[in-house]
Amino acid sequence: MQHISVLSKRVNILISGVVLSTGLYGTLPSDKFDDGVTVRLAATQETSVQKYKEPETFSITNVVESDAHAKEVIMKALTRTDIKPRLDDEGGVYGNLFASQPHLVDVILKASKTFSIHPYFLTAVLMQESGNGTSYSLYERNNTSGMRCMSPDSLQAIKQVYPDYGEVGCVRTADHGEYATFSSIEDCIVYTSWLFRNVYANQGLLTVEEIGKVYAPVGDEGDPEGFNGEWTAGVKSKLIQMGVQNF
Repeated sequence: MQHISVLSKRVNILISGVVLSTGLYGTLPSDKFDDGVTVRLAATQETSVQKYKEPETFSITNVVESDAHAKEVIMKALTRTDIKPRLDDEGGVYGNLFASQPHLVDVILKASKTFSIHPYFLTAVLMQESGNGTSYSLYERNNTSGMRCMSPDSLQAIKQVYPDYGEVGCVRTADHGEYATFSSIEDCIVYTSWLFRNVYANQGLLTVEEIGKVYAPVGDEGDPEGFNGEWTAGVKSKLIQMGVQNF
């Protein structure tokens, strides 16, 4: 039997006695910004490949029937170059890191298919959690999704599916608790997809609202800036940009 409980500064998921920690929205106060741009990527737009039509009711486990069309949509959303950069206290500029790594779209599609998670949803979470590719955590820890430190059991479970998966470290931040550090951005994308399947979908949490209440709970002590209150709306906004309208 699986239990979900919200504890201080993190969300803990207990599965058969194993505690996993999910990501929380945002990494630094400076991640919060208005990108000022809306990109409409209607799922019914004309393309050179088969058009993809969303099911009547959105679920994070919806299957995308056309990989070619999904790749086109995700590429446009993930690799945008019009994202407002984030500036750190020392004057460093953090632009959309995803824009320089288009191969990550294939990583998203493979991980989504492996764990039966909607690739548009996975993409929307990556964008939301990383400030559209500009977060310090993404740049410095390869952490795309605000992921807390991973349990050894979780790492072992992923390596059974991805034998070449890298090692995962753990760092403590001054204001937000512990976060995972990944060997690569690819590894964090895989973990994010695995988490949504094994912790959320398998618990019957299939909508953005249901997941947001656990993944980014409003009022959580690990979210002093209150970013979690924007998580559900932010993920939905990015899904709408990718053509999803059926929440």
